[in-house]
Amino acid sequence: MRYNLKRLIILCFAFLFGSLWMKFRLPPIGYMSSLINKTKIETQKLTADSLFPINKPSKFISLYSDKIKLYSDRDYFNEILDSSFFGSYVIQIPRHDTTNTIIKCNDSVTIFRITDKNYKIKNKWKKLDVKAKVVGYTTILSTVVYKNFGPGEIILEYDYPTNYPIILKSKKNVEQVFKLLKSK
Repeated sequence: MRYNLKRLIILCFAFLFGSLWMKFRLPPIGYMSSLINKTKIETQKLTADSLFPINKPSKFISLYSDKIKLYSDRDYFNEILDSSFFGSYVIQIPRHDTTNTIIKCNDSVTIFRITDKNYKIKNKWKKLDVKAKVVGYTTILSTVVYKNFGPGEIILEYDYPTNYPIILKSKKNVEQVFKLLKSK
């Protein structure tokens, strides 16, 4: 009787612990869900080029949506649906890119960055009360900071040890407002 009671208590505790783990999406849940969501698993031969790529992933501009990758080389998504970013554009950068991102704007834009909770706000960036959750392998990005920029060249500096996602919002169409420039 005692043996069965112990098993029942352990089973209930494990169920409760697993439910909380899933609710708060603790690692590696984000990674596992990105593997499950992939519709096609590509297999390739392991070569020196595939293990040590010569070309780094590029930077892209994409329209923001709930399933858009925030990095060009990782399957990290904003898991909280918030209408604040809809109609915005994401500059998909490599996660550990060590170069500055340079943007040329013809009109004023607002740039948002999703950072971790320990990020020290600098250079007149302001914290925004918007919910975000980007689950990575070793961190969860949940703080949103923003800054308004006028027309001209904008240099977004590399933040050690990682680059945070860049989201741009403008009242005009992307082709009319900004373009990415190569790092100097």
